[in-house]
Amino acid sequence: MDAMAEAERGTTIPMKDQQDALDCSLALISQAIDSEIQVRDESSNTYELVVTDAVLPHAIETIRRFREENTRWRWAKPLAEARLSFRWTSLIWCLVLGAFSYLSALRPGVVEGGILNSAMVFEGEWWRVLTATMLHRDVAHLFSNITAGFFLFGLTMGRFGIGLGLLAVVLTGVGGNLFGLAFHMDPYRGLGASGAVMGALGMLGPHAVGLMRENPRAYRLVVSGLLGVAMLFVLFGTSPESDVIAHFGGFVTGIVLGVLLGFFREEELKRGRWNLVASLILLGGLLWGWGRALGFSWPESGRSLLPFI
Repeated sequence: MDAMAEAERGTTIPMKDQQDALDCSLALISQAIDSEIQVRDESSNTYELVVTDAVLPHAIETIRRFREENTRWRWAKPLAEARLSFRWTSLIWCLVLGAFSYLSALRPGVVEGGILNSAMVFEGEWWRVLTATMLHRDVAHLFSNITAGFFLFGLTMGRFGIGLGLLAVVLTGVGGNLFGLAFHMDPYRGLGASGAVMGALGMLGPHAVGLMRENPRAYRLVVSGLLGVAMLFVLFGTSPESDVIAHFGGFVTGIVLGVLLGFFREEELKRGRWNLVASLILLGGLLWGWGRALGFSWPESGRSLLPFI
C-alpha cells in the first residue's frame, strides 16, 4: 500500500523487482494502458513503471487487482484471455442455422441446392462452399453444432466485433469445405457448420498476438492459447464419425484469421463502420449464394425463383 500511495503522488509506480515490473506491464497492456519500464537502481534490482497522469488511477487499480489475484492463486497470470467478452448475438446465428435446418426438412430441394457436391462445385457452382455451412443432415447434427457454436461464436464476436467476428467465422467454414474438396476423393458431399465451429475455436487461440508488439513476453500467451485450442480440437474435432479434414481445414483457417485480426487493437475491430461493412459483405454473400442455390434468376429468364417448391 505504501507503494501505491507513493505512485499517487506522481507518474511512477514502484515495482518489487524486474519480474514484477514485466508482469505488471503486461497486466496494464491487457487493459490497453501504456506504460514504460524504468530502472530505478540496477544494483538493487529495483524498477518502476511510468504511466501518464490520465491513466494513473486506472493503472494503480489494475496492478492492485493483479497482485491480489496472484497472491491468492500462484498460477494466475495477466492473460489477455481475460479481455474476452461474450456476445449473446451469437444466438441469432444459431437460430438462422436452425431455421435453415427446419426449411430443409420441409423442402429437400434446399439441401440439394446448397449441399457441398464436388462434381457440381468443379462445374462452377462455387457458392456451395458457403451454403453448405448452413445445412445439417439431422437434428442431432444441428444441435451438436449450435450448442458448441453458441459459446464459441459468442466469444469470437465479442473479441473481434459482431460483424467482423461472424464474417470470419463463416469464412472458416468455407475454408473447411475447401480443404474437403482438396483432400477428399471424389465424389465428395458435405454439409454442416462444424468447420465454422472449429474455425471459431482456432481464432481464439492466437487472439492475443497483437500484444507481442508491445511486450515480447506476450508470446507465452499466444503459445499457451494455441496449445489450448489444439488440445480442444483433438478432443472434439477428430471423431472418426465426423469429417476430420473439413474440421481441420476450418481450424487452420481460424488460426490464420485469428492471427491477422489479432494484430489490430480490439477497440479498432469493434468500430461500427468496420462491422457494418463486414455485415453487408456477409449478407451480400449469403443472398448471392442462396439465390443461386435456390434457383434465383432475373425475371426475363422465365425461370422460377424457387424451383423446389
